[in-house]
Amino acid sequence: PNIYQHAAEMPQCEVIIICLKTTQNHLLKNILPHILKPNSLIITFQNGLGIEDELAKSFPQASIAGALCFICSMKEKPGEINHIDFGHIIMGKHVGNCDETLSVVAQHLNNCKVKTTITPDLNTARWKKLGWNMIFNGLTVIWNTTTDIILNNPEKRNLVIQIMQEIIEAGTACGAKFNSDFIEKSMIQNDSMVPYSPSMKLDFDAHRPMEIRAIYTNPINAAQKNNYTMTLCKKIEQKLLQIVQVLKHQQ
Repeated sequence: PNIYQHAAEMPQCEVIIICLKTTQNHLLKNILPHILKPNSLIITFQNGLGIEDELAKSFPQASIAGALCFICSMKEKPGEINHIDFGHIIMGKHVGNCDETLSVVAQHLNNCKVKTTITPDLNTARWKKLGWNMIFNGLTVIWNTTTDIILNNPEKRNLVIQIMQEIIEAGTACGAKFNSDFIEKSMIQNDSMVPYSPSMKLDFDAHRPMEIRAIYTNPINAAQKNNYTMTLCKKIEQKLLQIVQVLKHQQ
């Protein structure tokens, strides 16, 4: 592989995969112009909502796609990743003439034994992923716990289902399509998951910025624009912002 310390040293690329946390996306305006071709495809492998719109606005010359990573993993130390569960990727086009290129990328990933599928409805895929992220990322931080402890507590489990229903209603207002058994299947999958600390909890524990805007604020605002108020998720967002403020004062 050709490995570079800085994007400015790289040649222009046909495909650019963004694997930064969204808290670092302000750096992209300095990183991407050096490596973009007129018809480059940018694929963002990031959590949250609205990221593709932001990229399309900042880099109108590029095709934009999104990718959702269904994986439980964590960095134990530099160069060492602990992959503990799942590992499926779903990709979808946002804007541009990139269907063929996206298919080639998916084929490369599958050849490397990374199960990858392409969805024709990225918006629905994003909201379905939020049906997990908007629940467990924030709650594990607020309650300082792991996914299994939340699911094994009847009161907390009931709250999980209520929040999931709210996300379904918000996503539906924003044009996403959910099957009638989404909650049932999601809870079965959640129960099969190994005890896990989501990415936001890992960031919190490591004193790194949390992806509150991408995972909470953007979906809440999108739903509000479509006349739906995400009451429960708004409470989680506000509690997370309060935690951030407390930590700032402590520092």
